[in-house]
Amino acid sequence: MVLATELPKTSTTLVQAVQIWSVSQKLDLISSYGNVSSLPFVQKVVSDKLPHLERTSEGAWLGLPFAPSGKTEAVVVLFCKIEQVALELWQPGASGKLELTQGIYGNKQFEEVSHATRFGVLEGLPSQTFDGAEPVLFETLTRQRGFLRAEAAAEAGLVAGLGIPLLEHDSVTSALVLLTSKNTPLAQSLEVWQGNNCAARFELSLSEPSLTLVKDVQKQRLPILRNNVLALPSFKGGKVANVVVMKF
Repeated sequence: MVLATELPKTSTTLVQAVQIWSVSQKLDLISSYGNVSSLPFVQKVVSDKLPHLERTSEGAWLGLPFAPSGKTEAVVVLFCKIEQVALELWQPGASGKLELTQGIYGNKQFEEVSHATRFGVLEGLPSQTFDGAEPVLFETLTRQRGFLRAEAAAEAGLVAGLGIPLLEHDSVTSALVLLTSKNTPLAQSLEVWQGNNCAARFELSLSEPSLTLVKDVQKQRLPILRNNVLALPSFKGGKVANVVVMKF
């Protein structure tokens, strides 16, 4: 992965609030950043055992179930702004290529292009994420080789993208793709870790707190939110292979 060095410094990020819910006999909110109420949405994610996107008049909900042992143990909820951004879930379609299954967009034209686009093996950000089964960071969409929607993205003001594989029993079921603008970056800083090494980052230095958080995620095999820093694991061979760390 390429090391990214630029991230716009702004207080307006894509992610406005984060919650992690524990799923056992009942739903428990174990950590949160920002002030939102999401219980009905979380109940839907747990019931369906699937990731969900839901648009509201104020923004968008993104719910991600985590089931490292086959049973949903935690749900991560992100509440996001939708101006000049794109939130997408991609899955294999009848054609054998990846197709858009859910999407929320701040730009109508880019939404239309996305619905009409199909991705072959390792083609574009969704497919590289899905087929590689690991997070993929595109630091500059318009210059990124293999980004099929570069022209439409430029017109929509989208500049960077992050793909996160969503897995069940070590098999990728869908690819989550987050595309952001200069005015609405994904987070204030971002790292993608492979093992104990940072493979890609925006701004955040290789600090001991980051490494400690990554190691805790690897040990617990579940996402962790501490203050305003979220760490999301992805798996290979039953083990945490990558961790995405976002600071809001």
